[in-house]
Amino acid sequence: MPYATHENDVQYLADDGTVLGEVTFPSYGDGIVDINHTFVDGSLRGQGIGGWLTGLLAADLAARGRRVALSCKKERLNFYHRLGFAAEDTVQRYALDGLPEEK
Repeated sequence: MPYATHENDVQYLADDGTVLGEVTFPSYGDGIVDINHTFVDGSLRGQGIGGWLTGLLAADLAARGRRVALSCKKERLNFYHRLGFAAEDTVQRYALDGLPEEK
């Protein structure tokens, strides 16, 4: 499978260079990256491409001694558990239900 690795993403590519899958991972510094988005084109979902890309990324990051944080919805955690990720700590994020009124 053709793929390309960049500073903050790894991509699965069609022969013409079209991005068909992608995992993005901005850096927090201190050797930590945040896997914050996984995308696979709808026509290819269910074929293991997202897991394959994430596995490539995890191996590359481990070889470079980098650590991973995940930003994902709770229902997506099983995807990462199946790939061998294990929780060390959990951070809860909360969204405001509307903004406070200006005074």
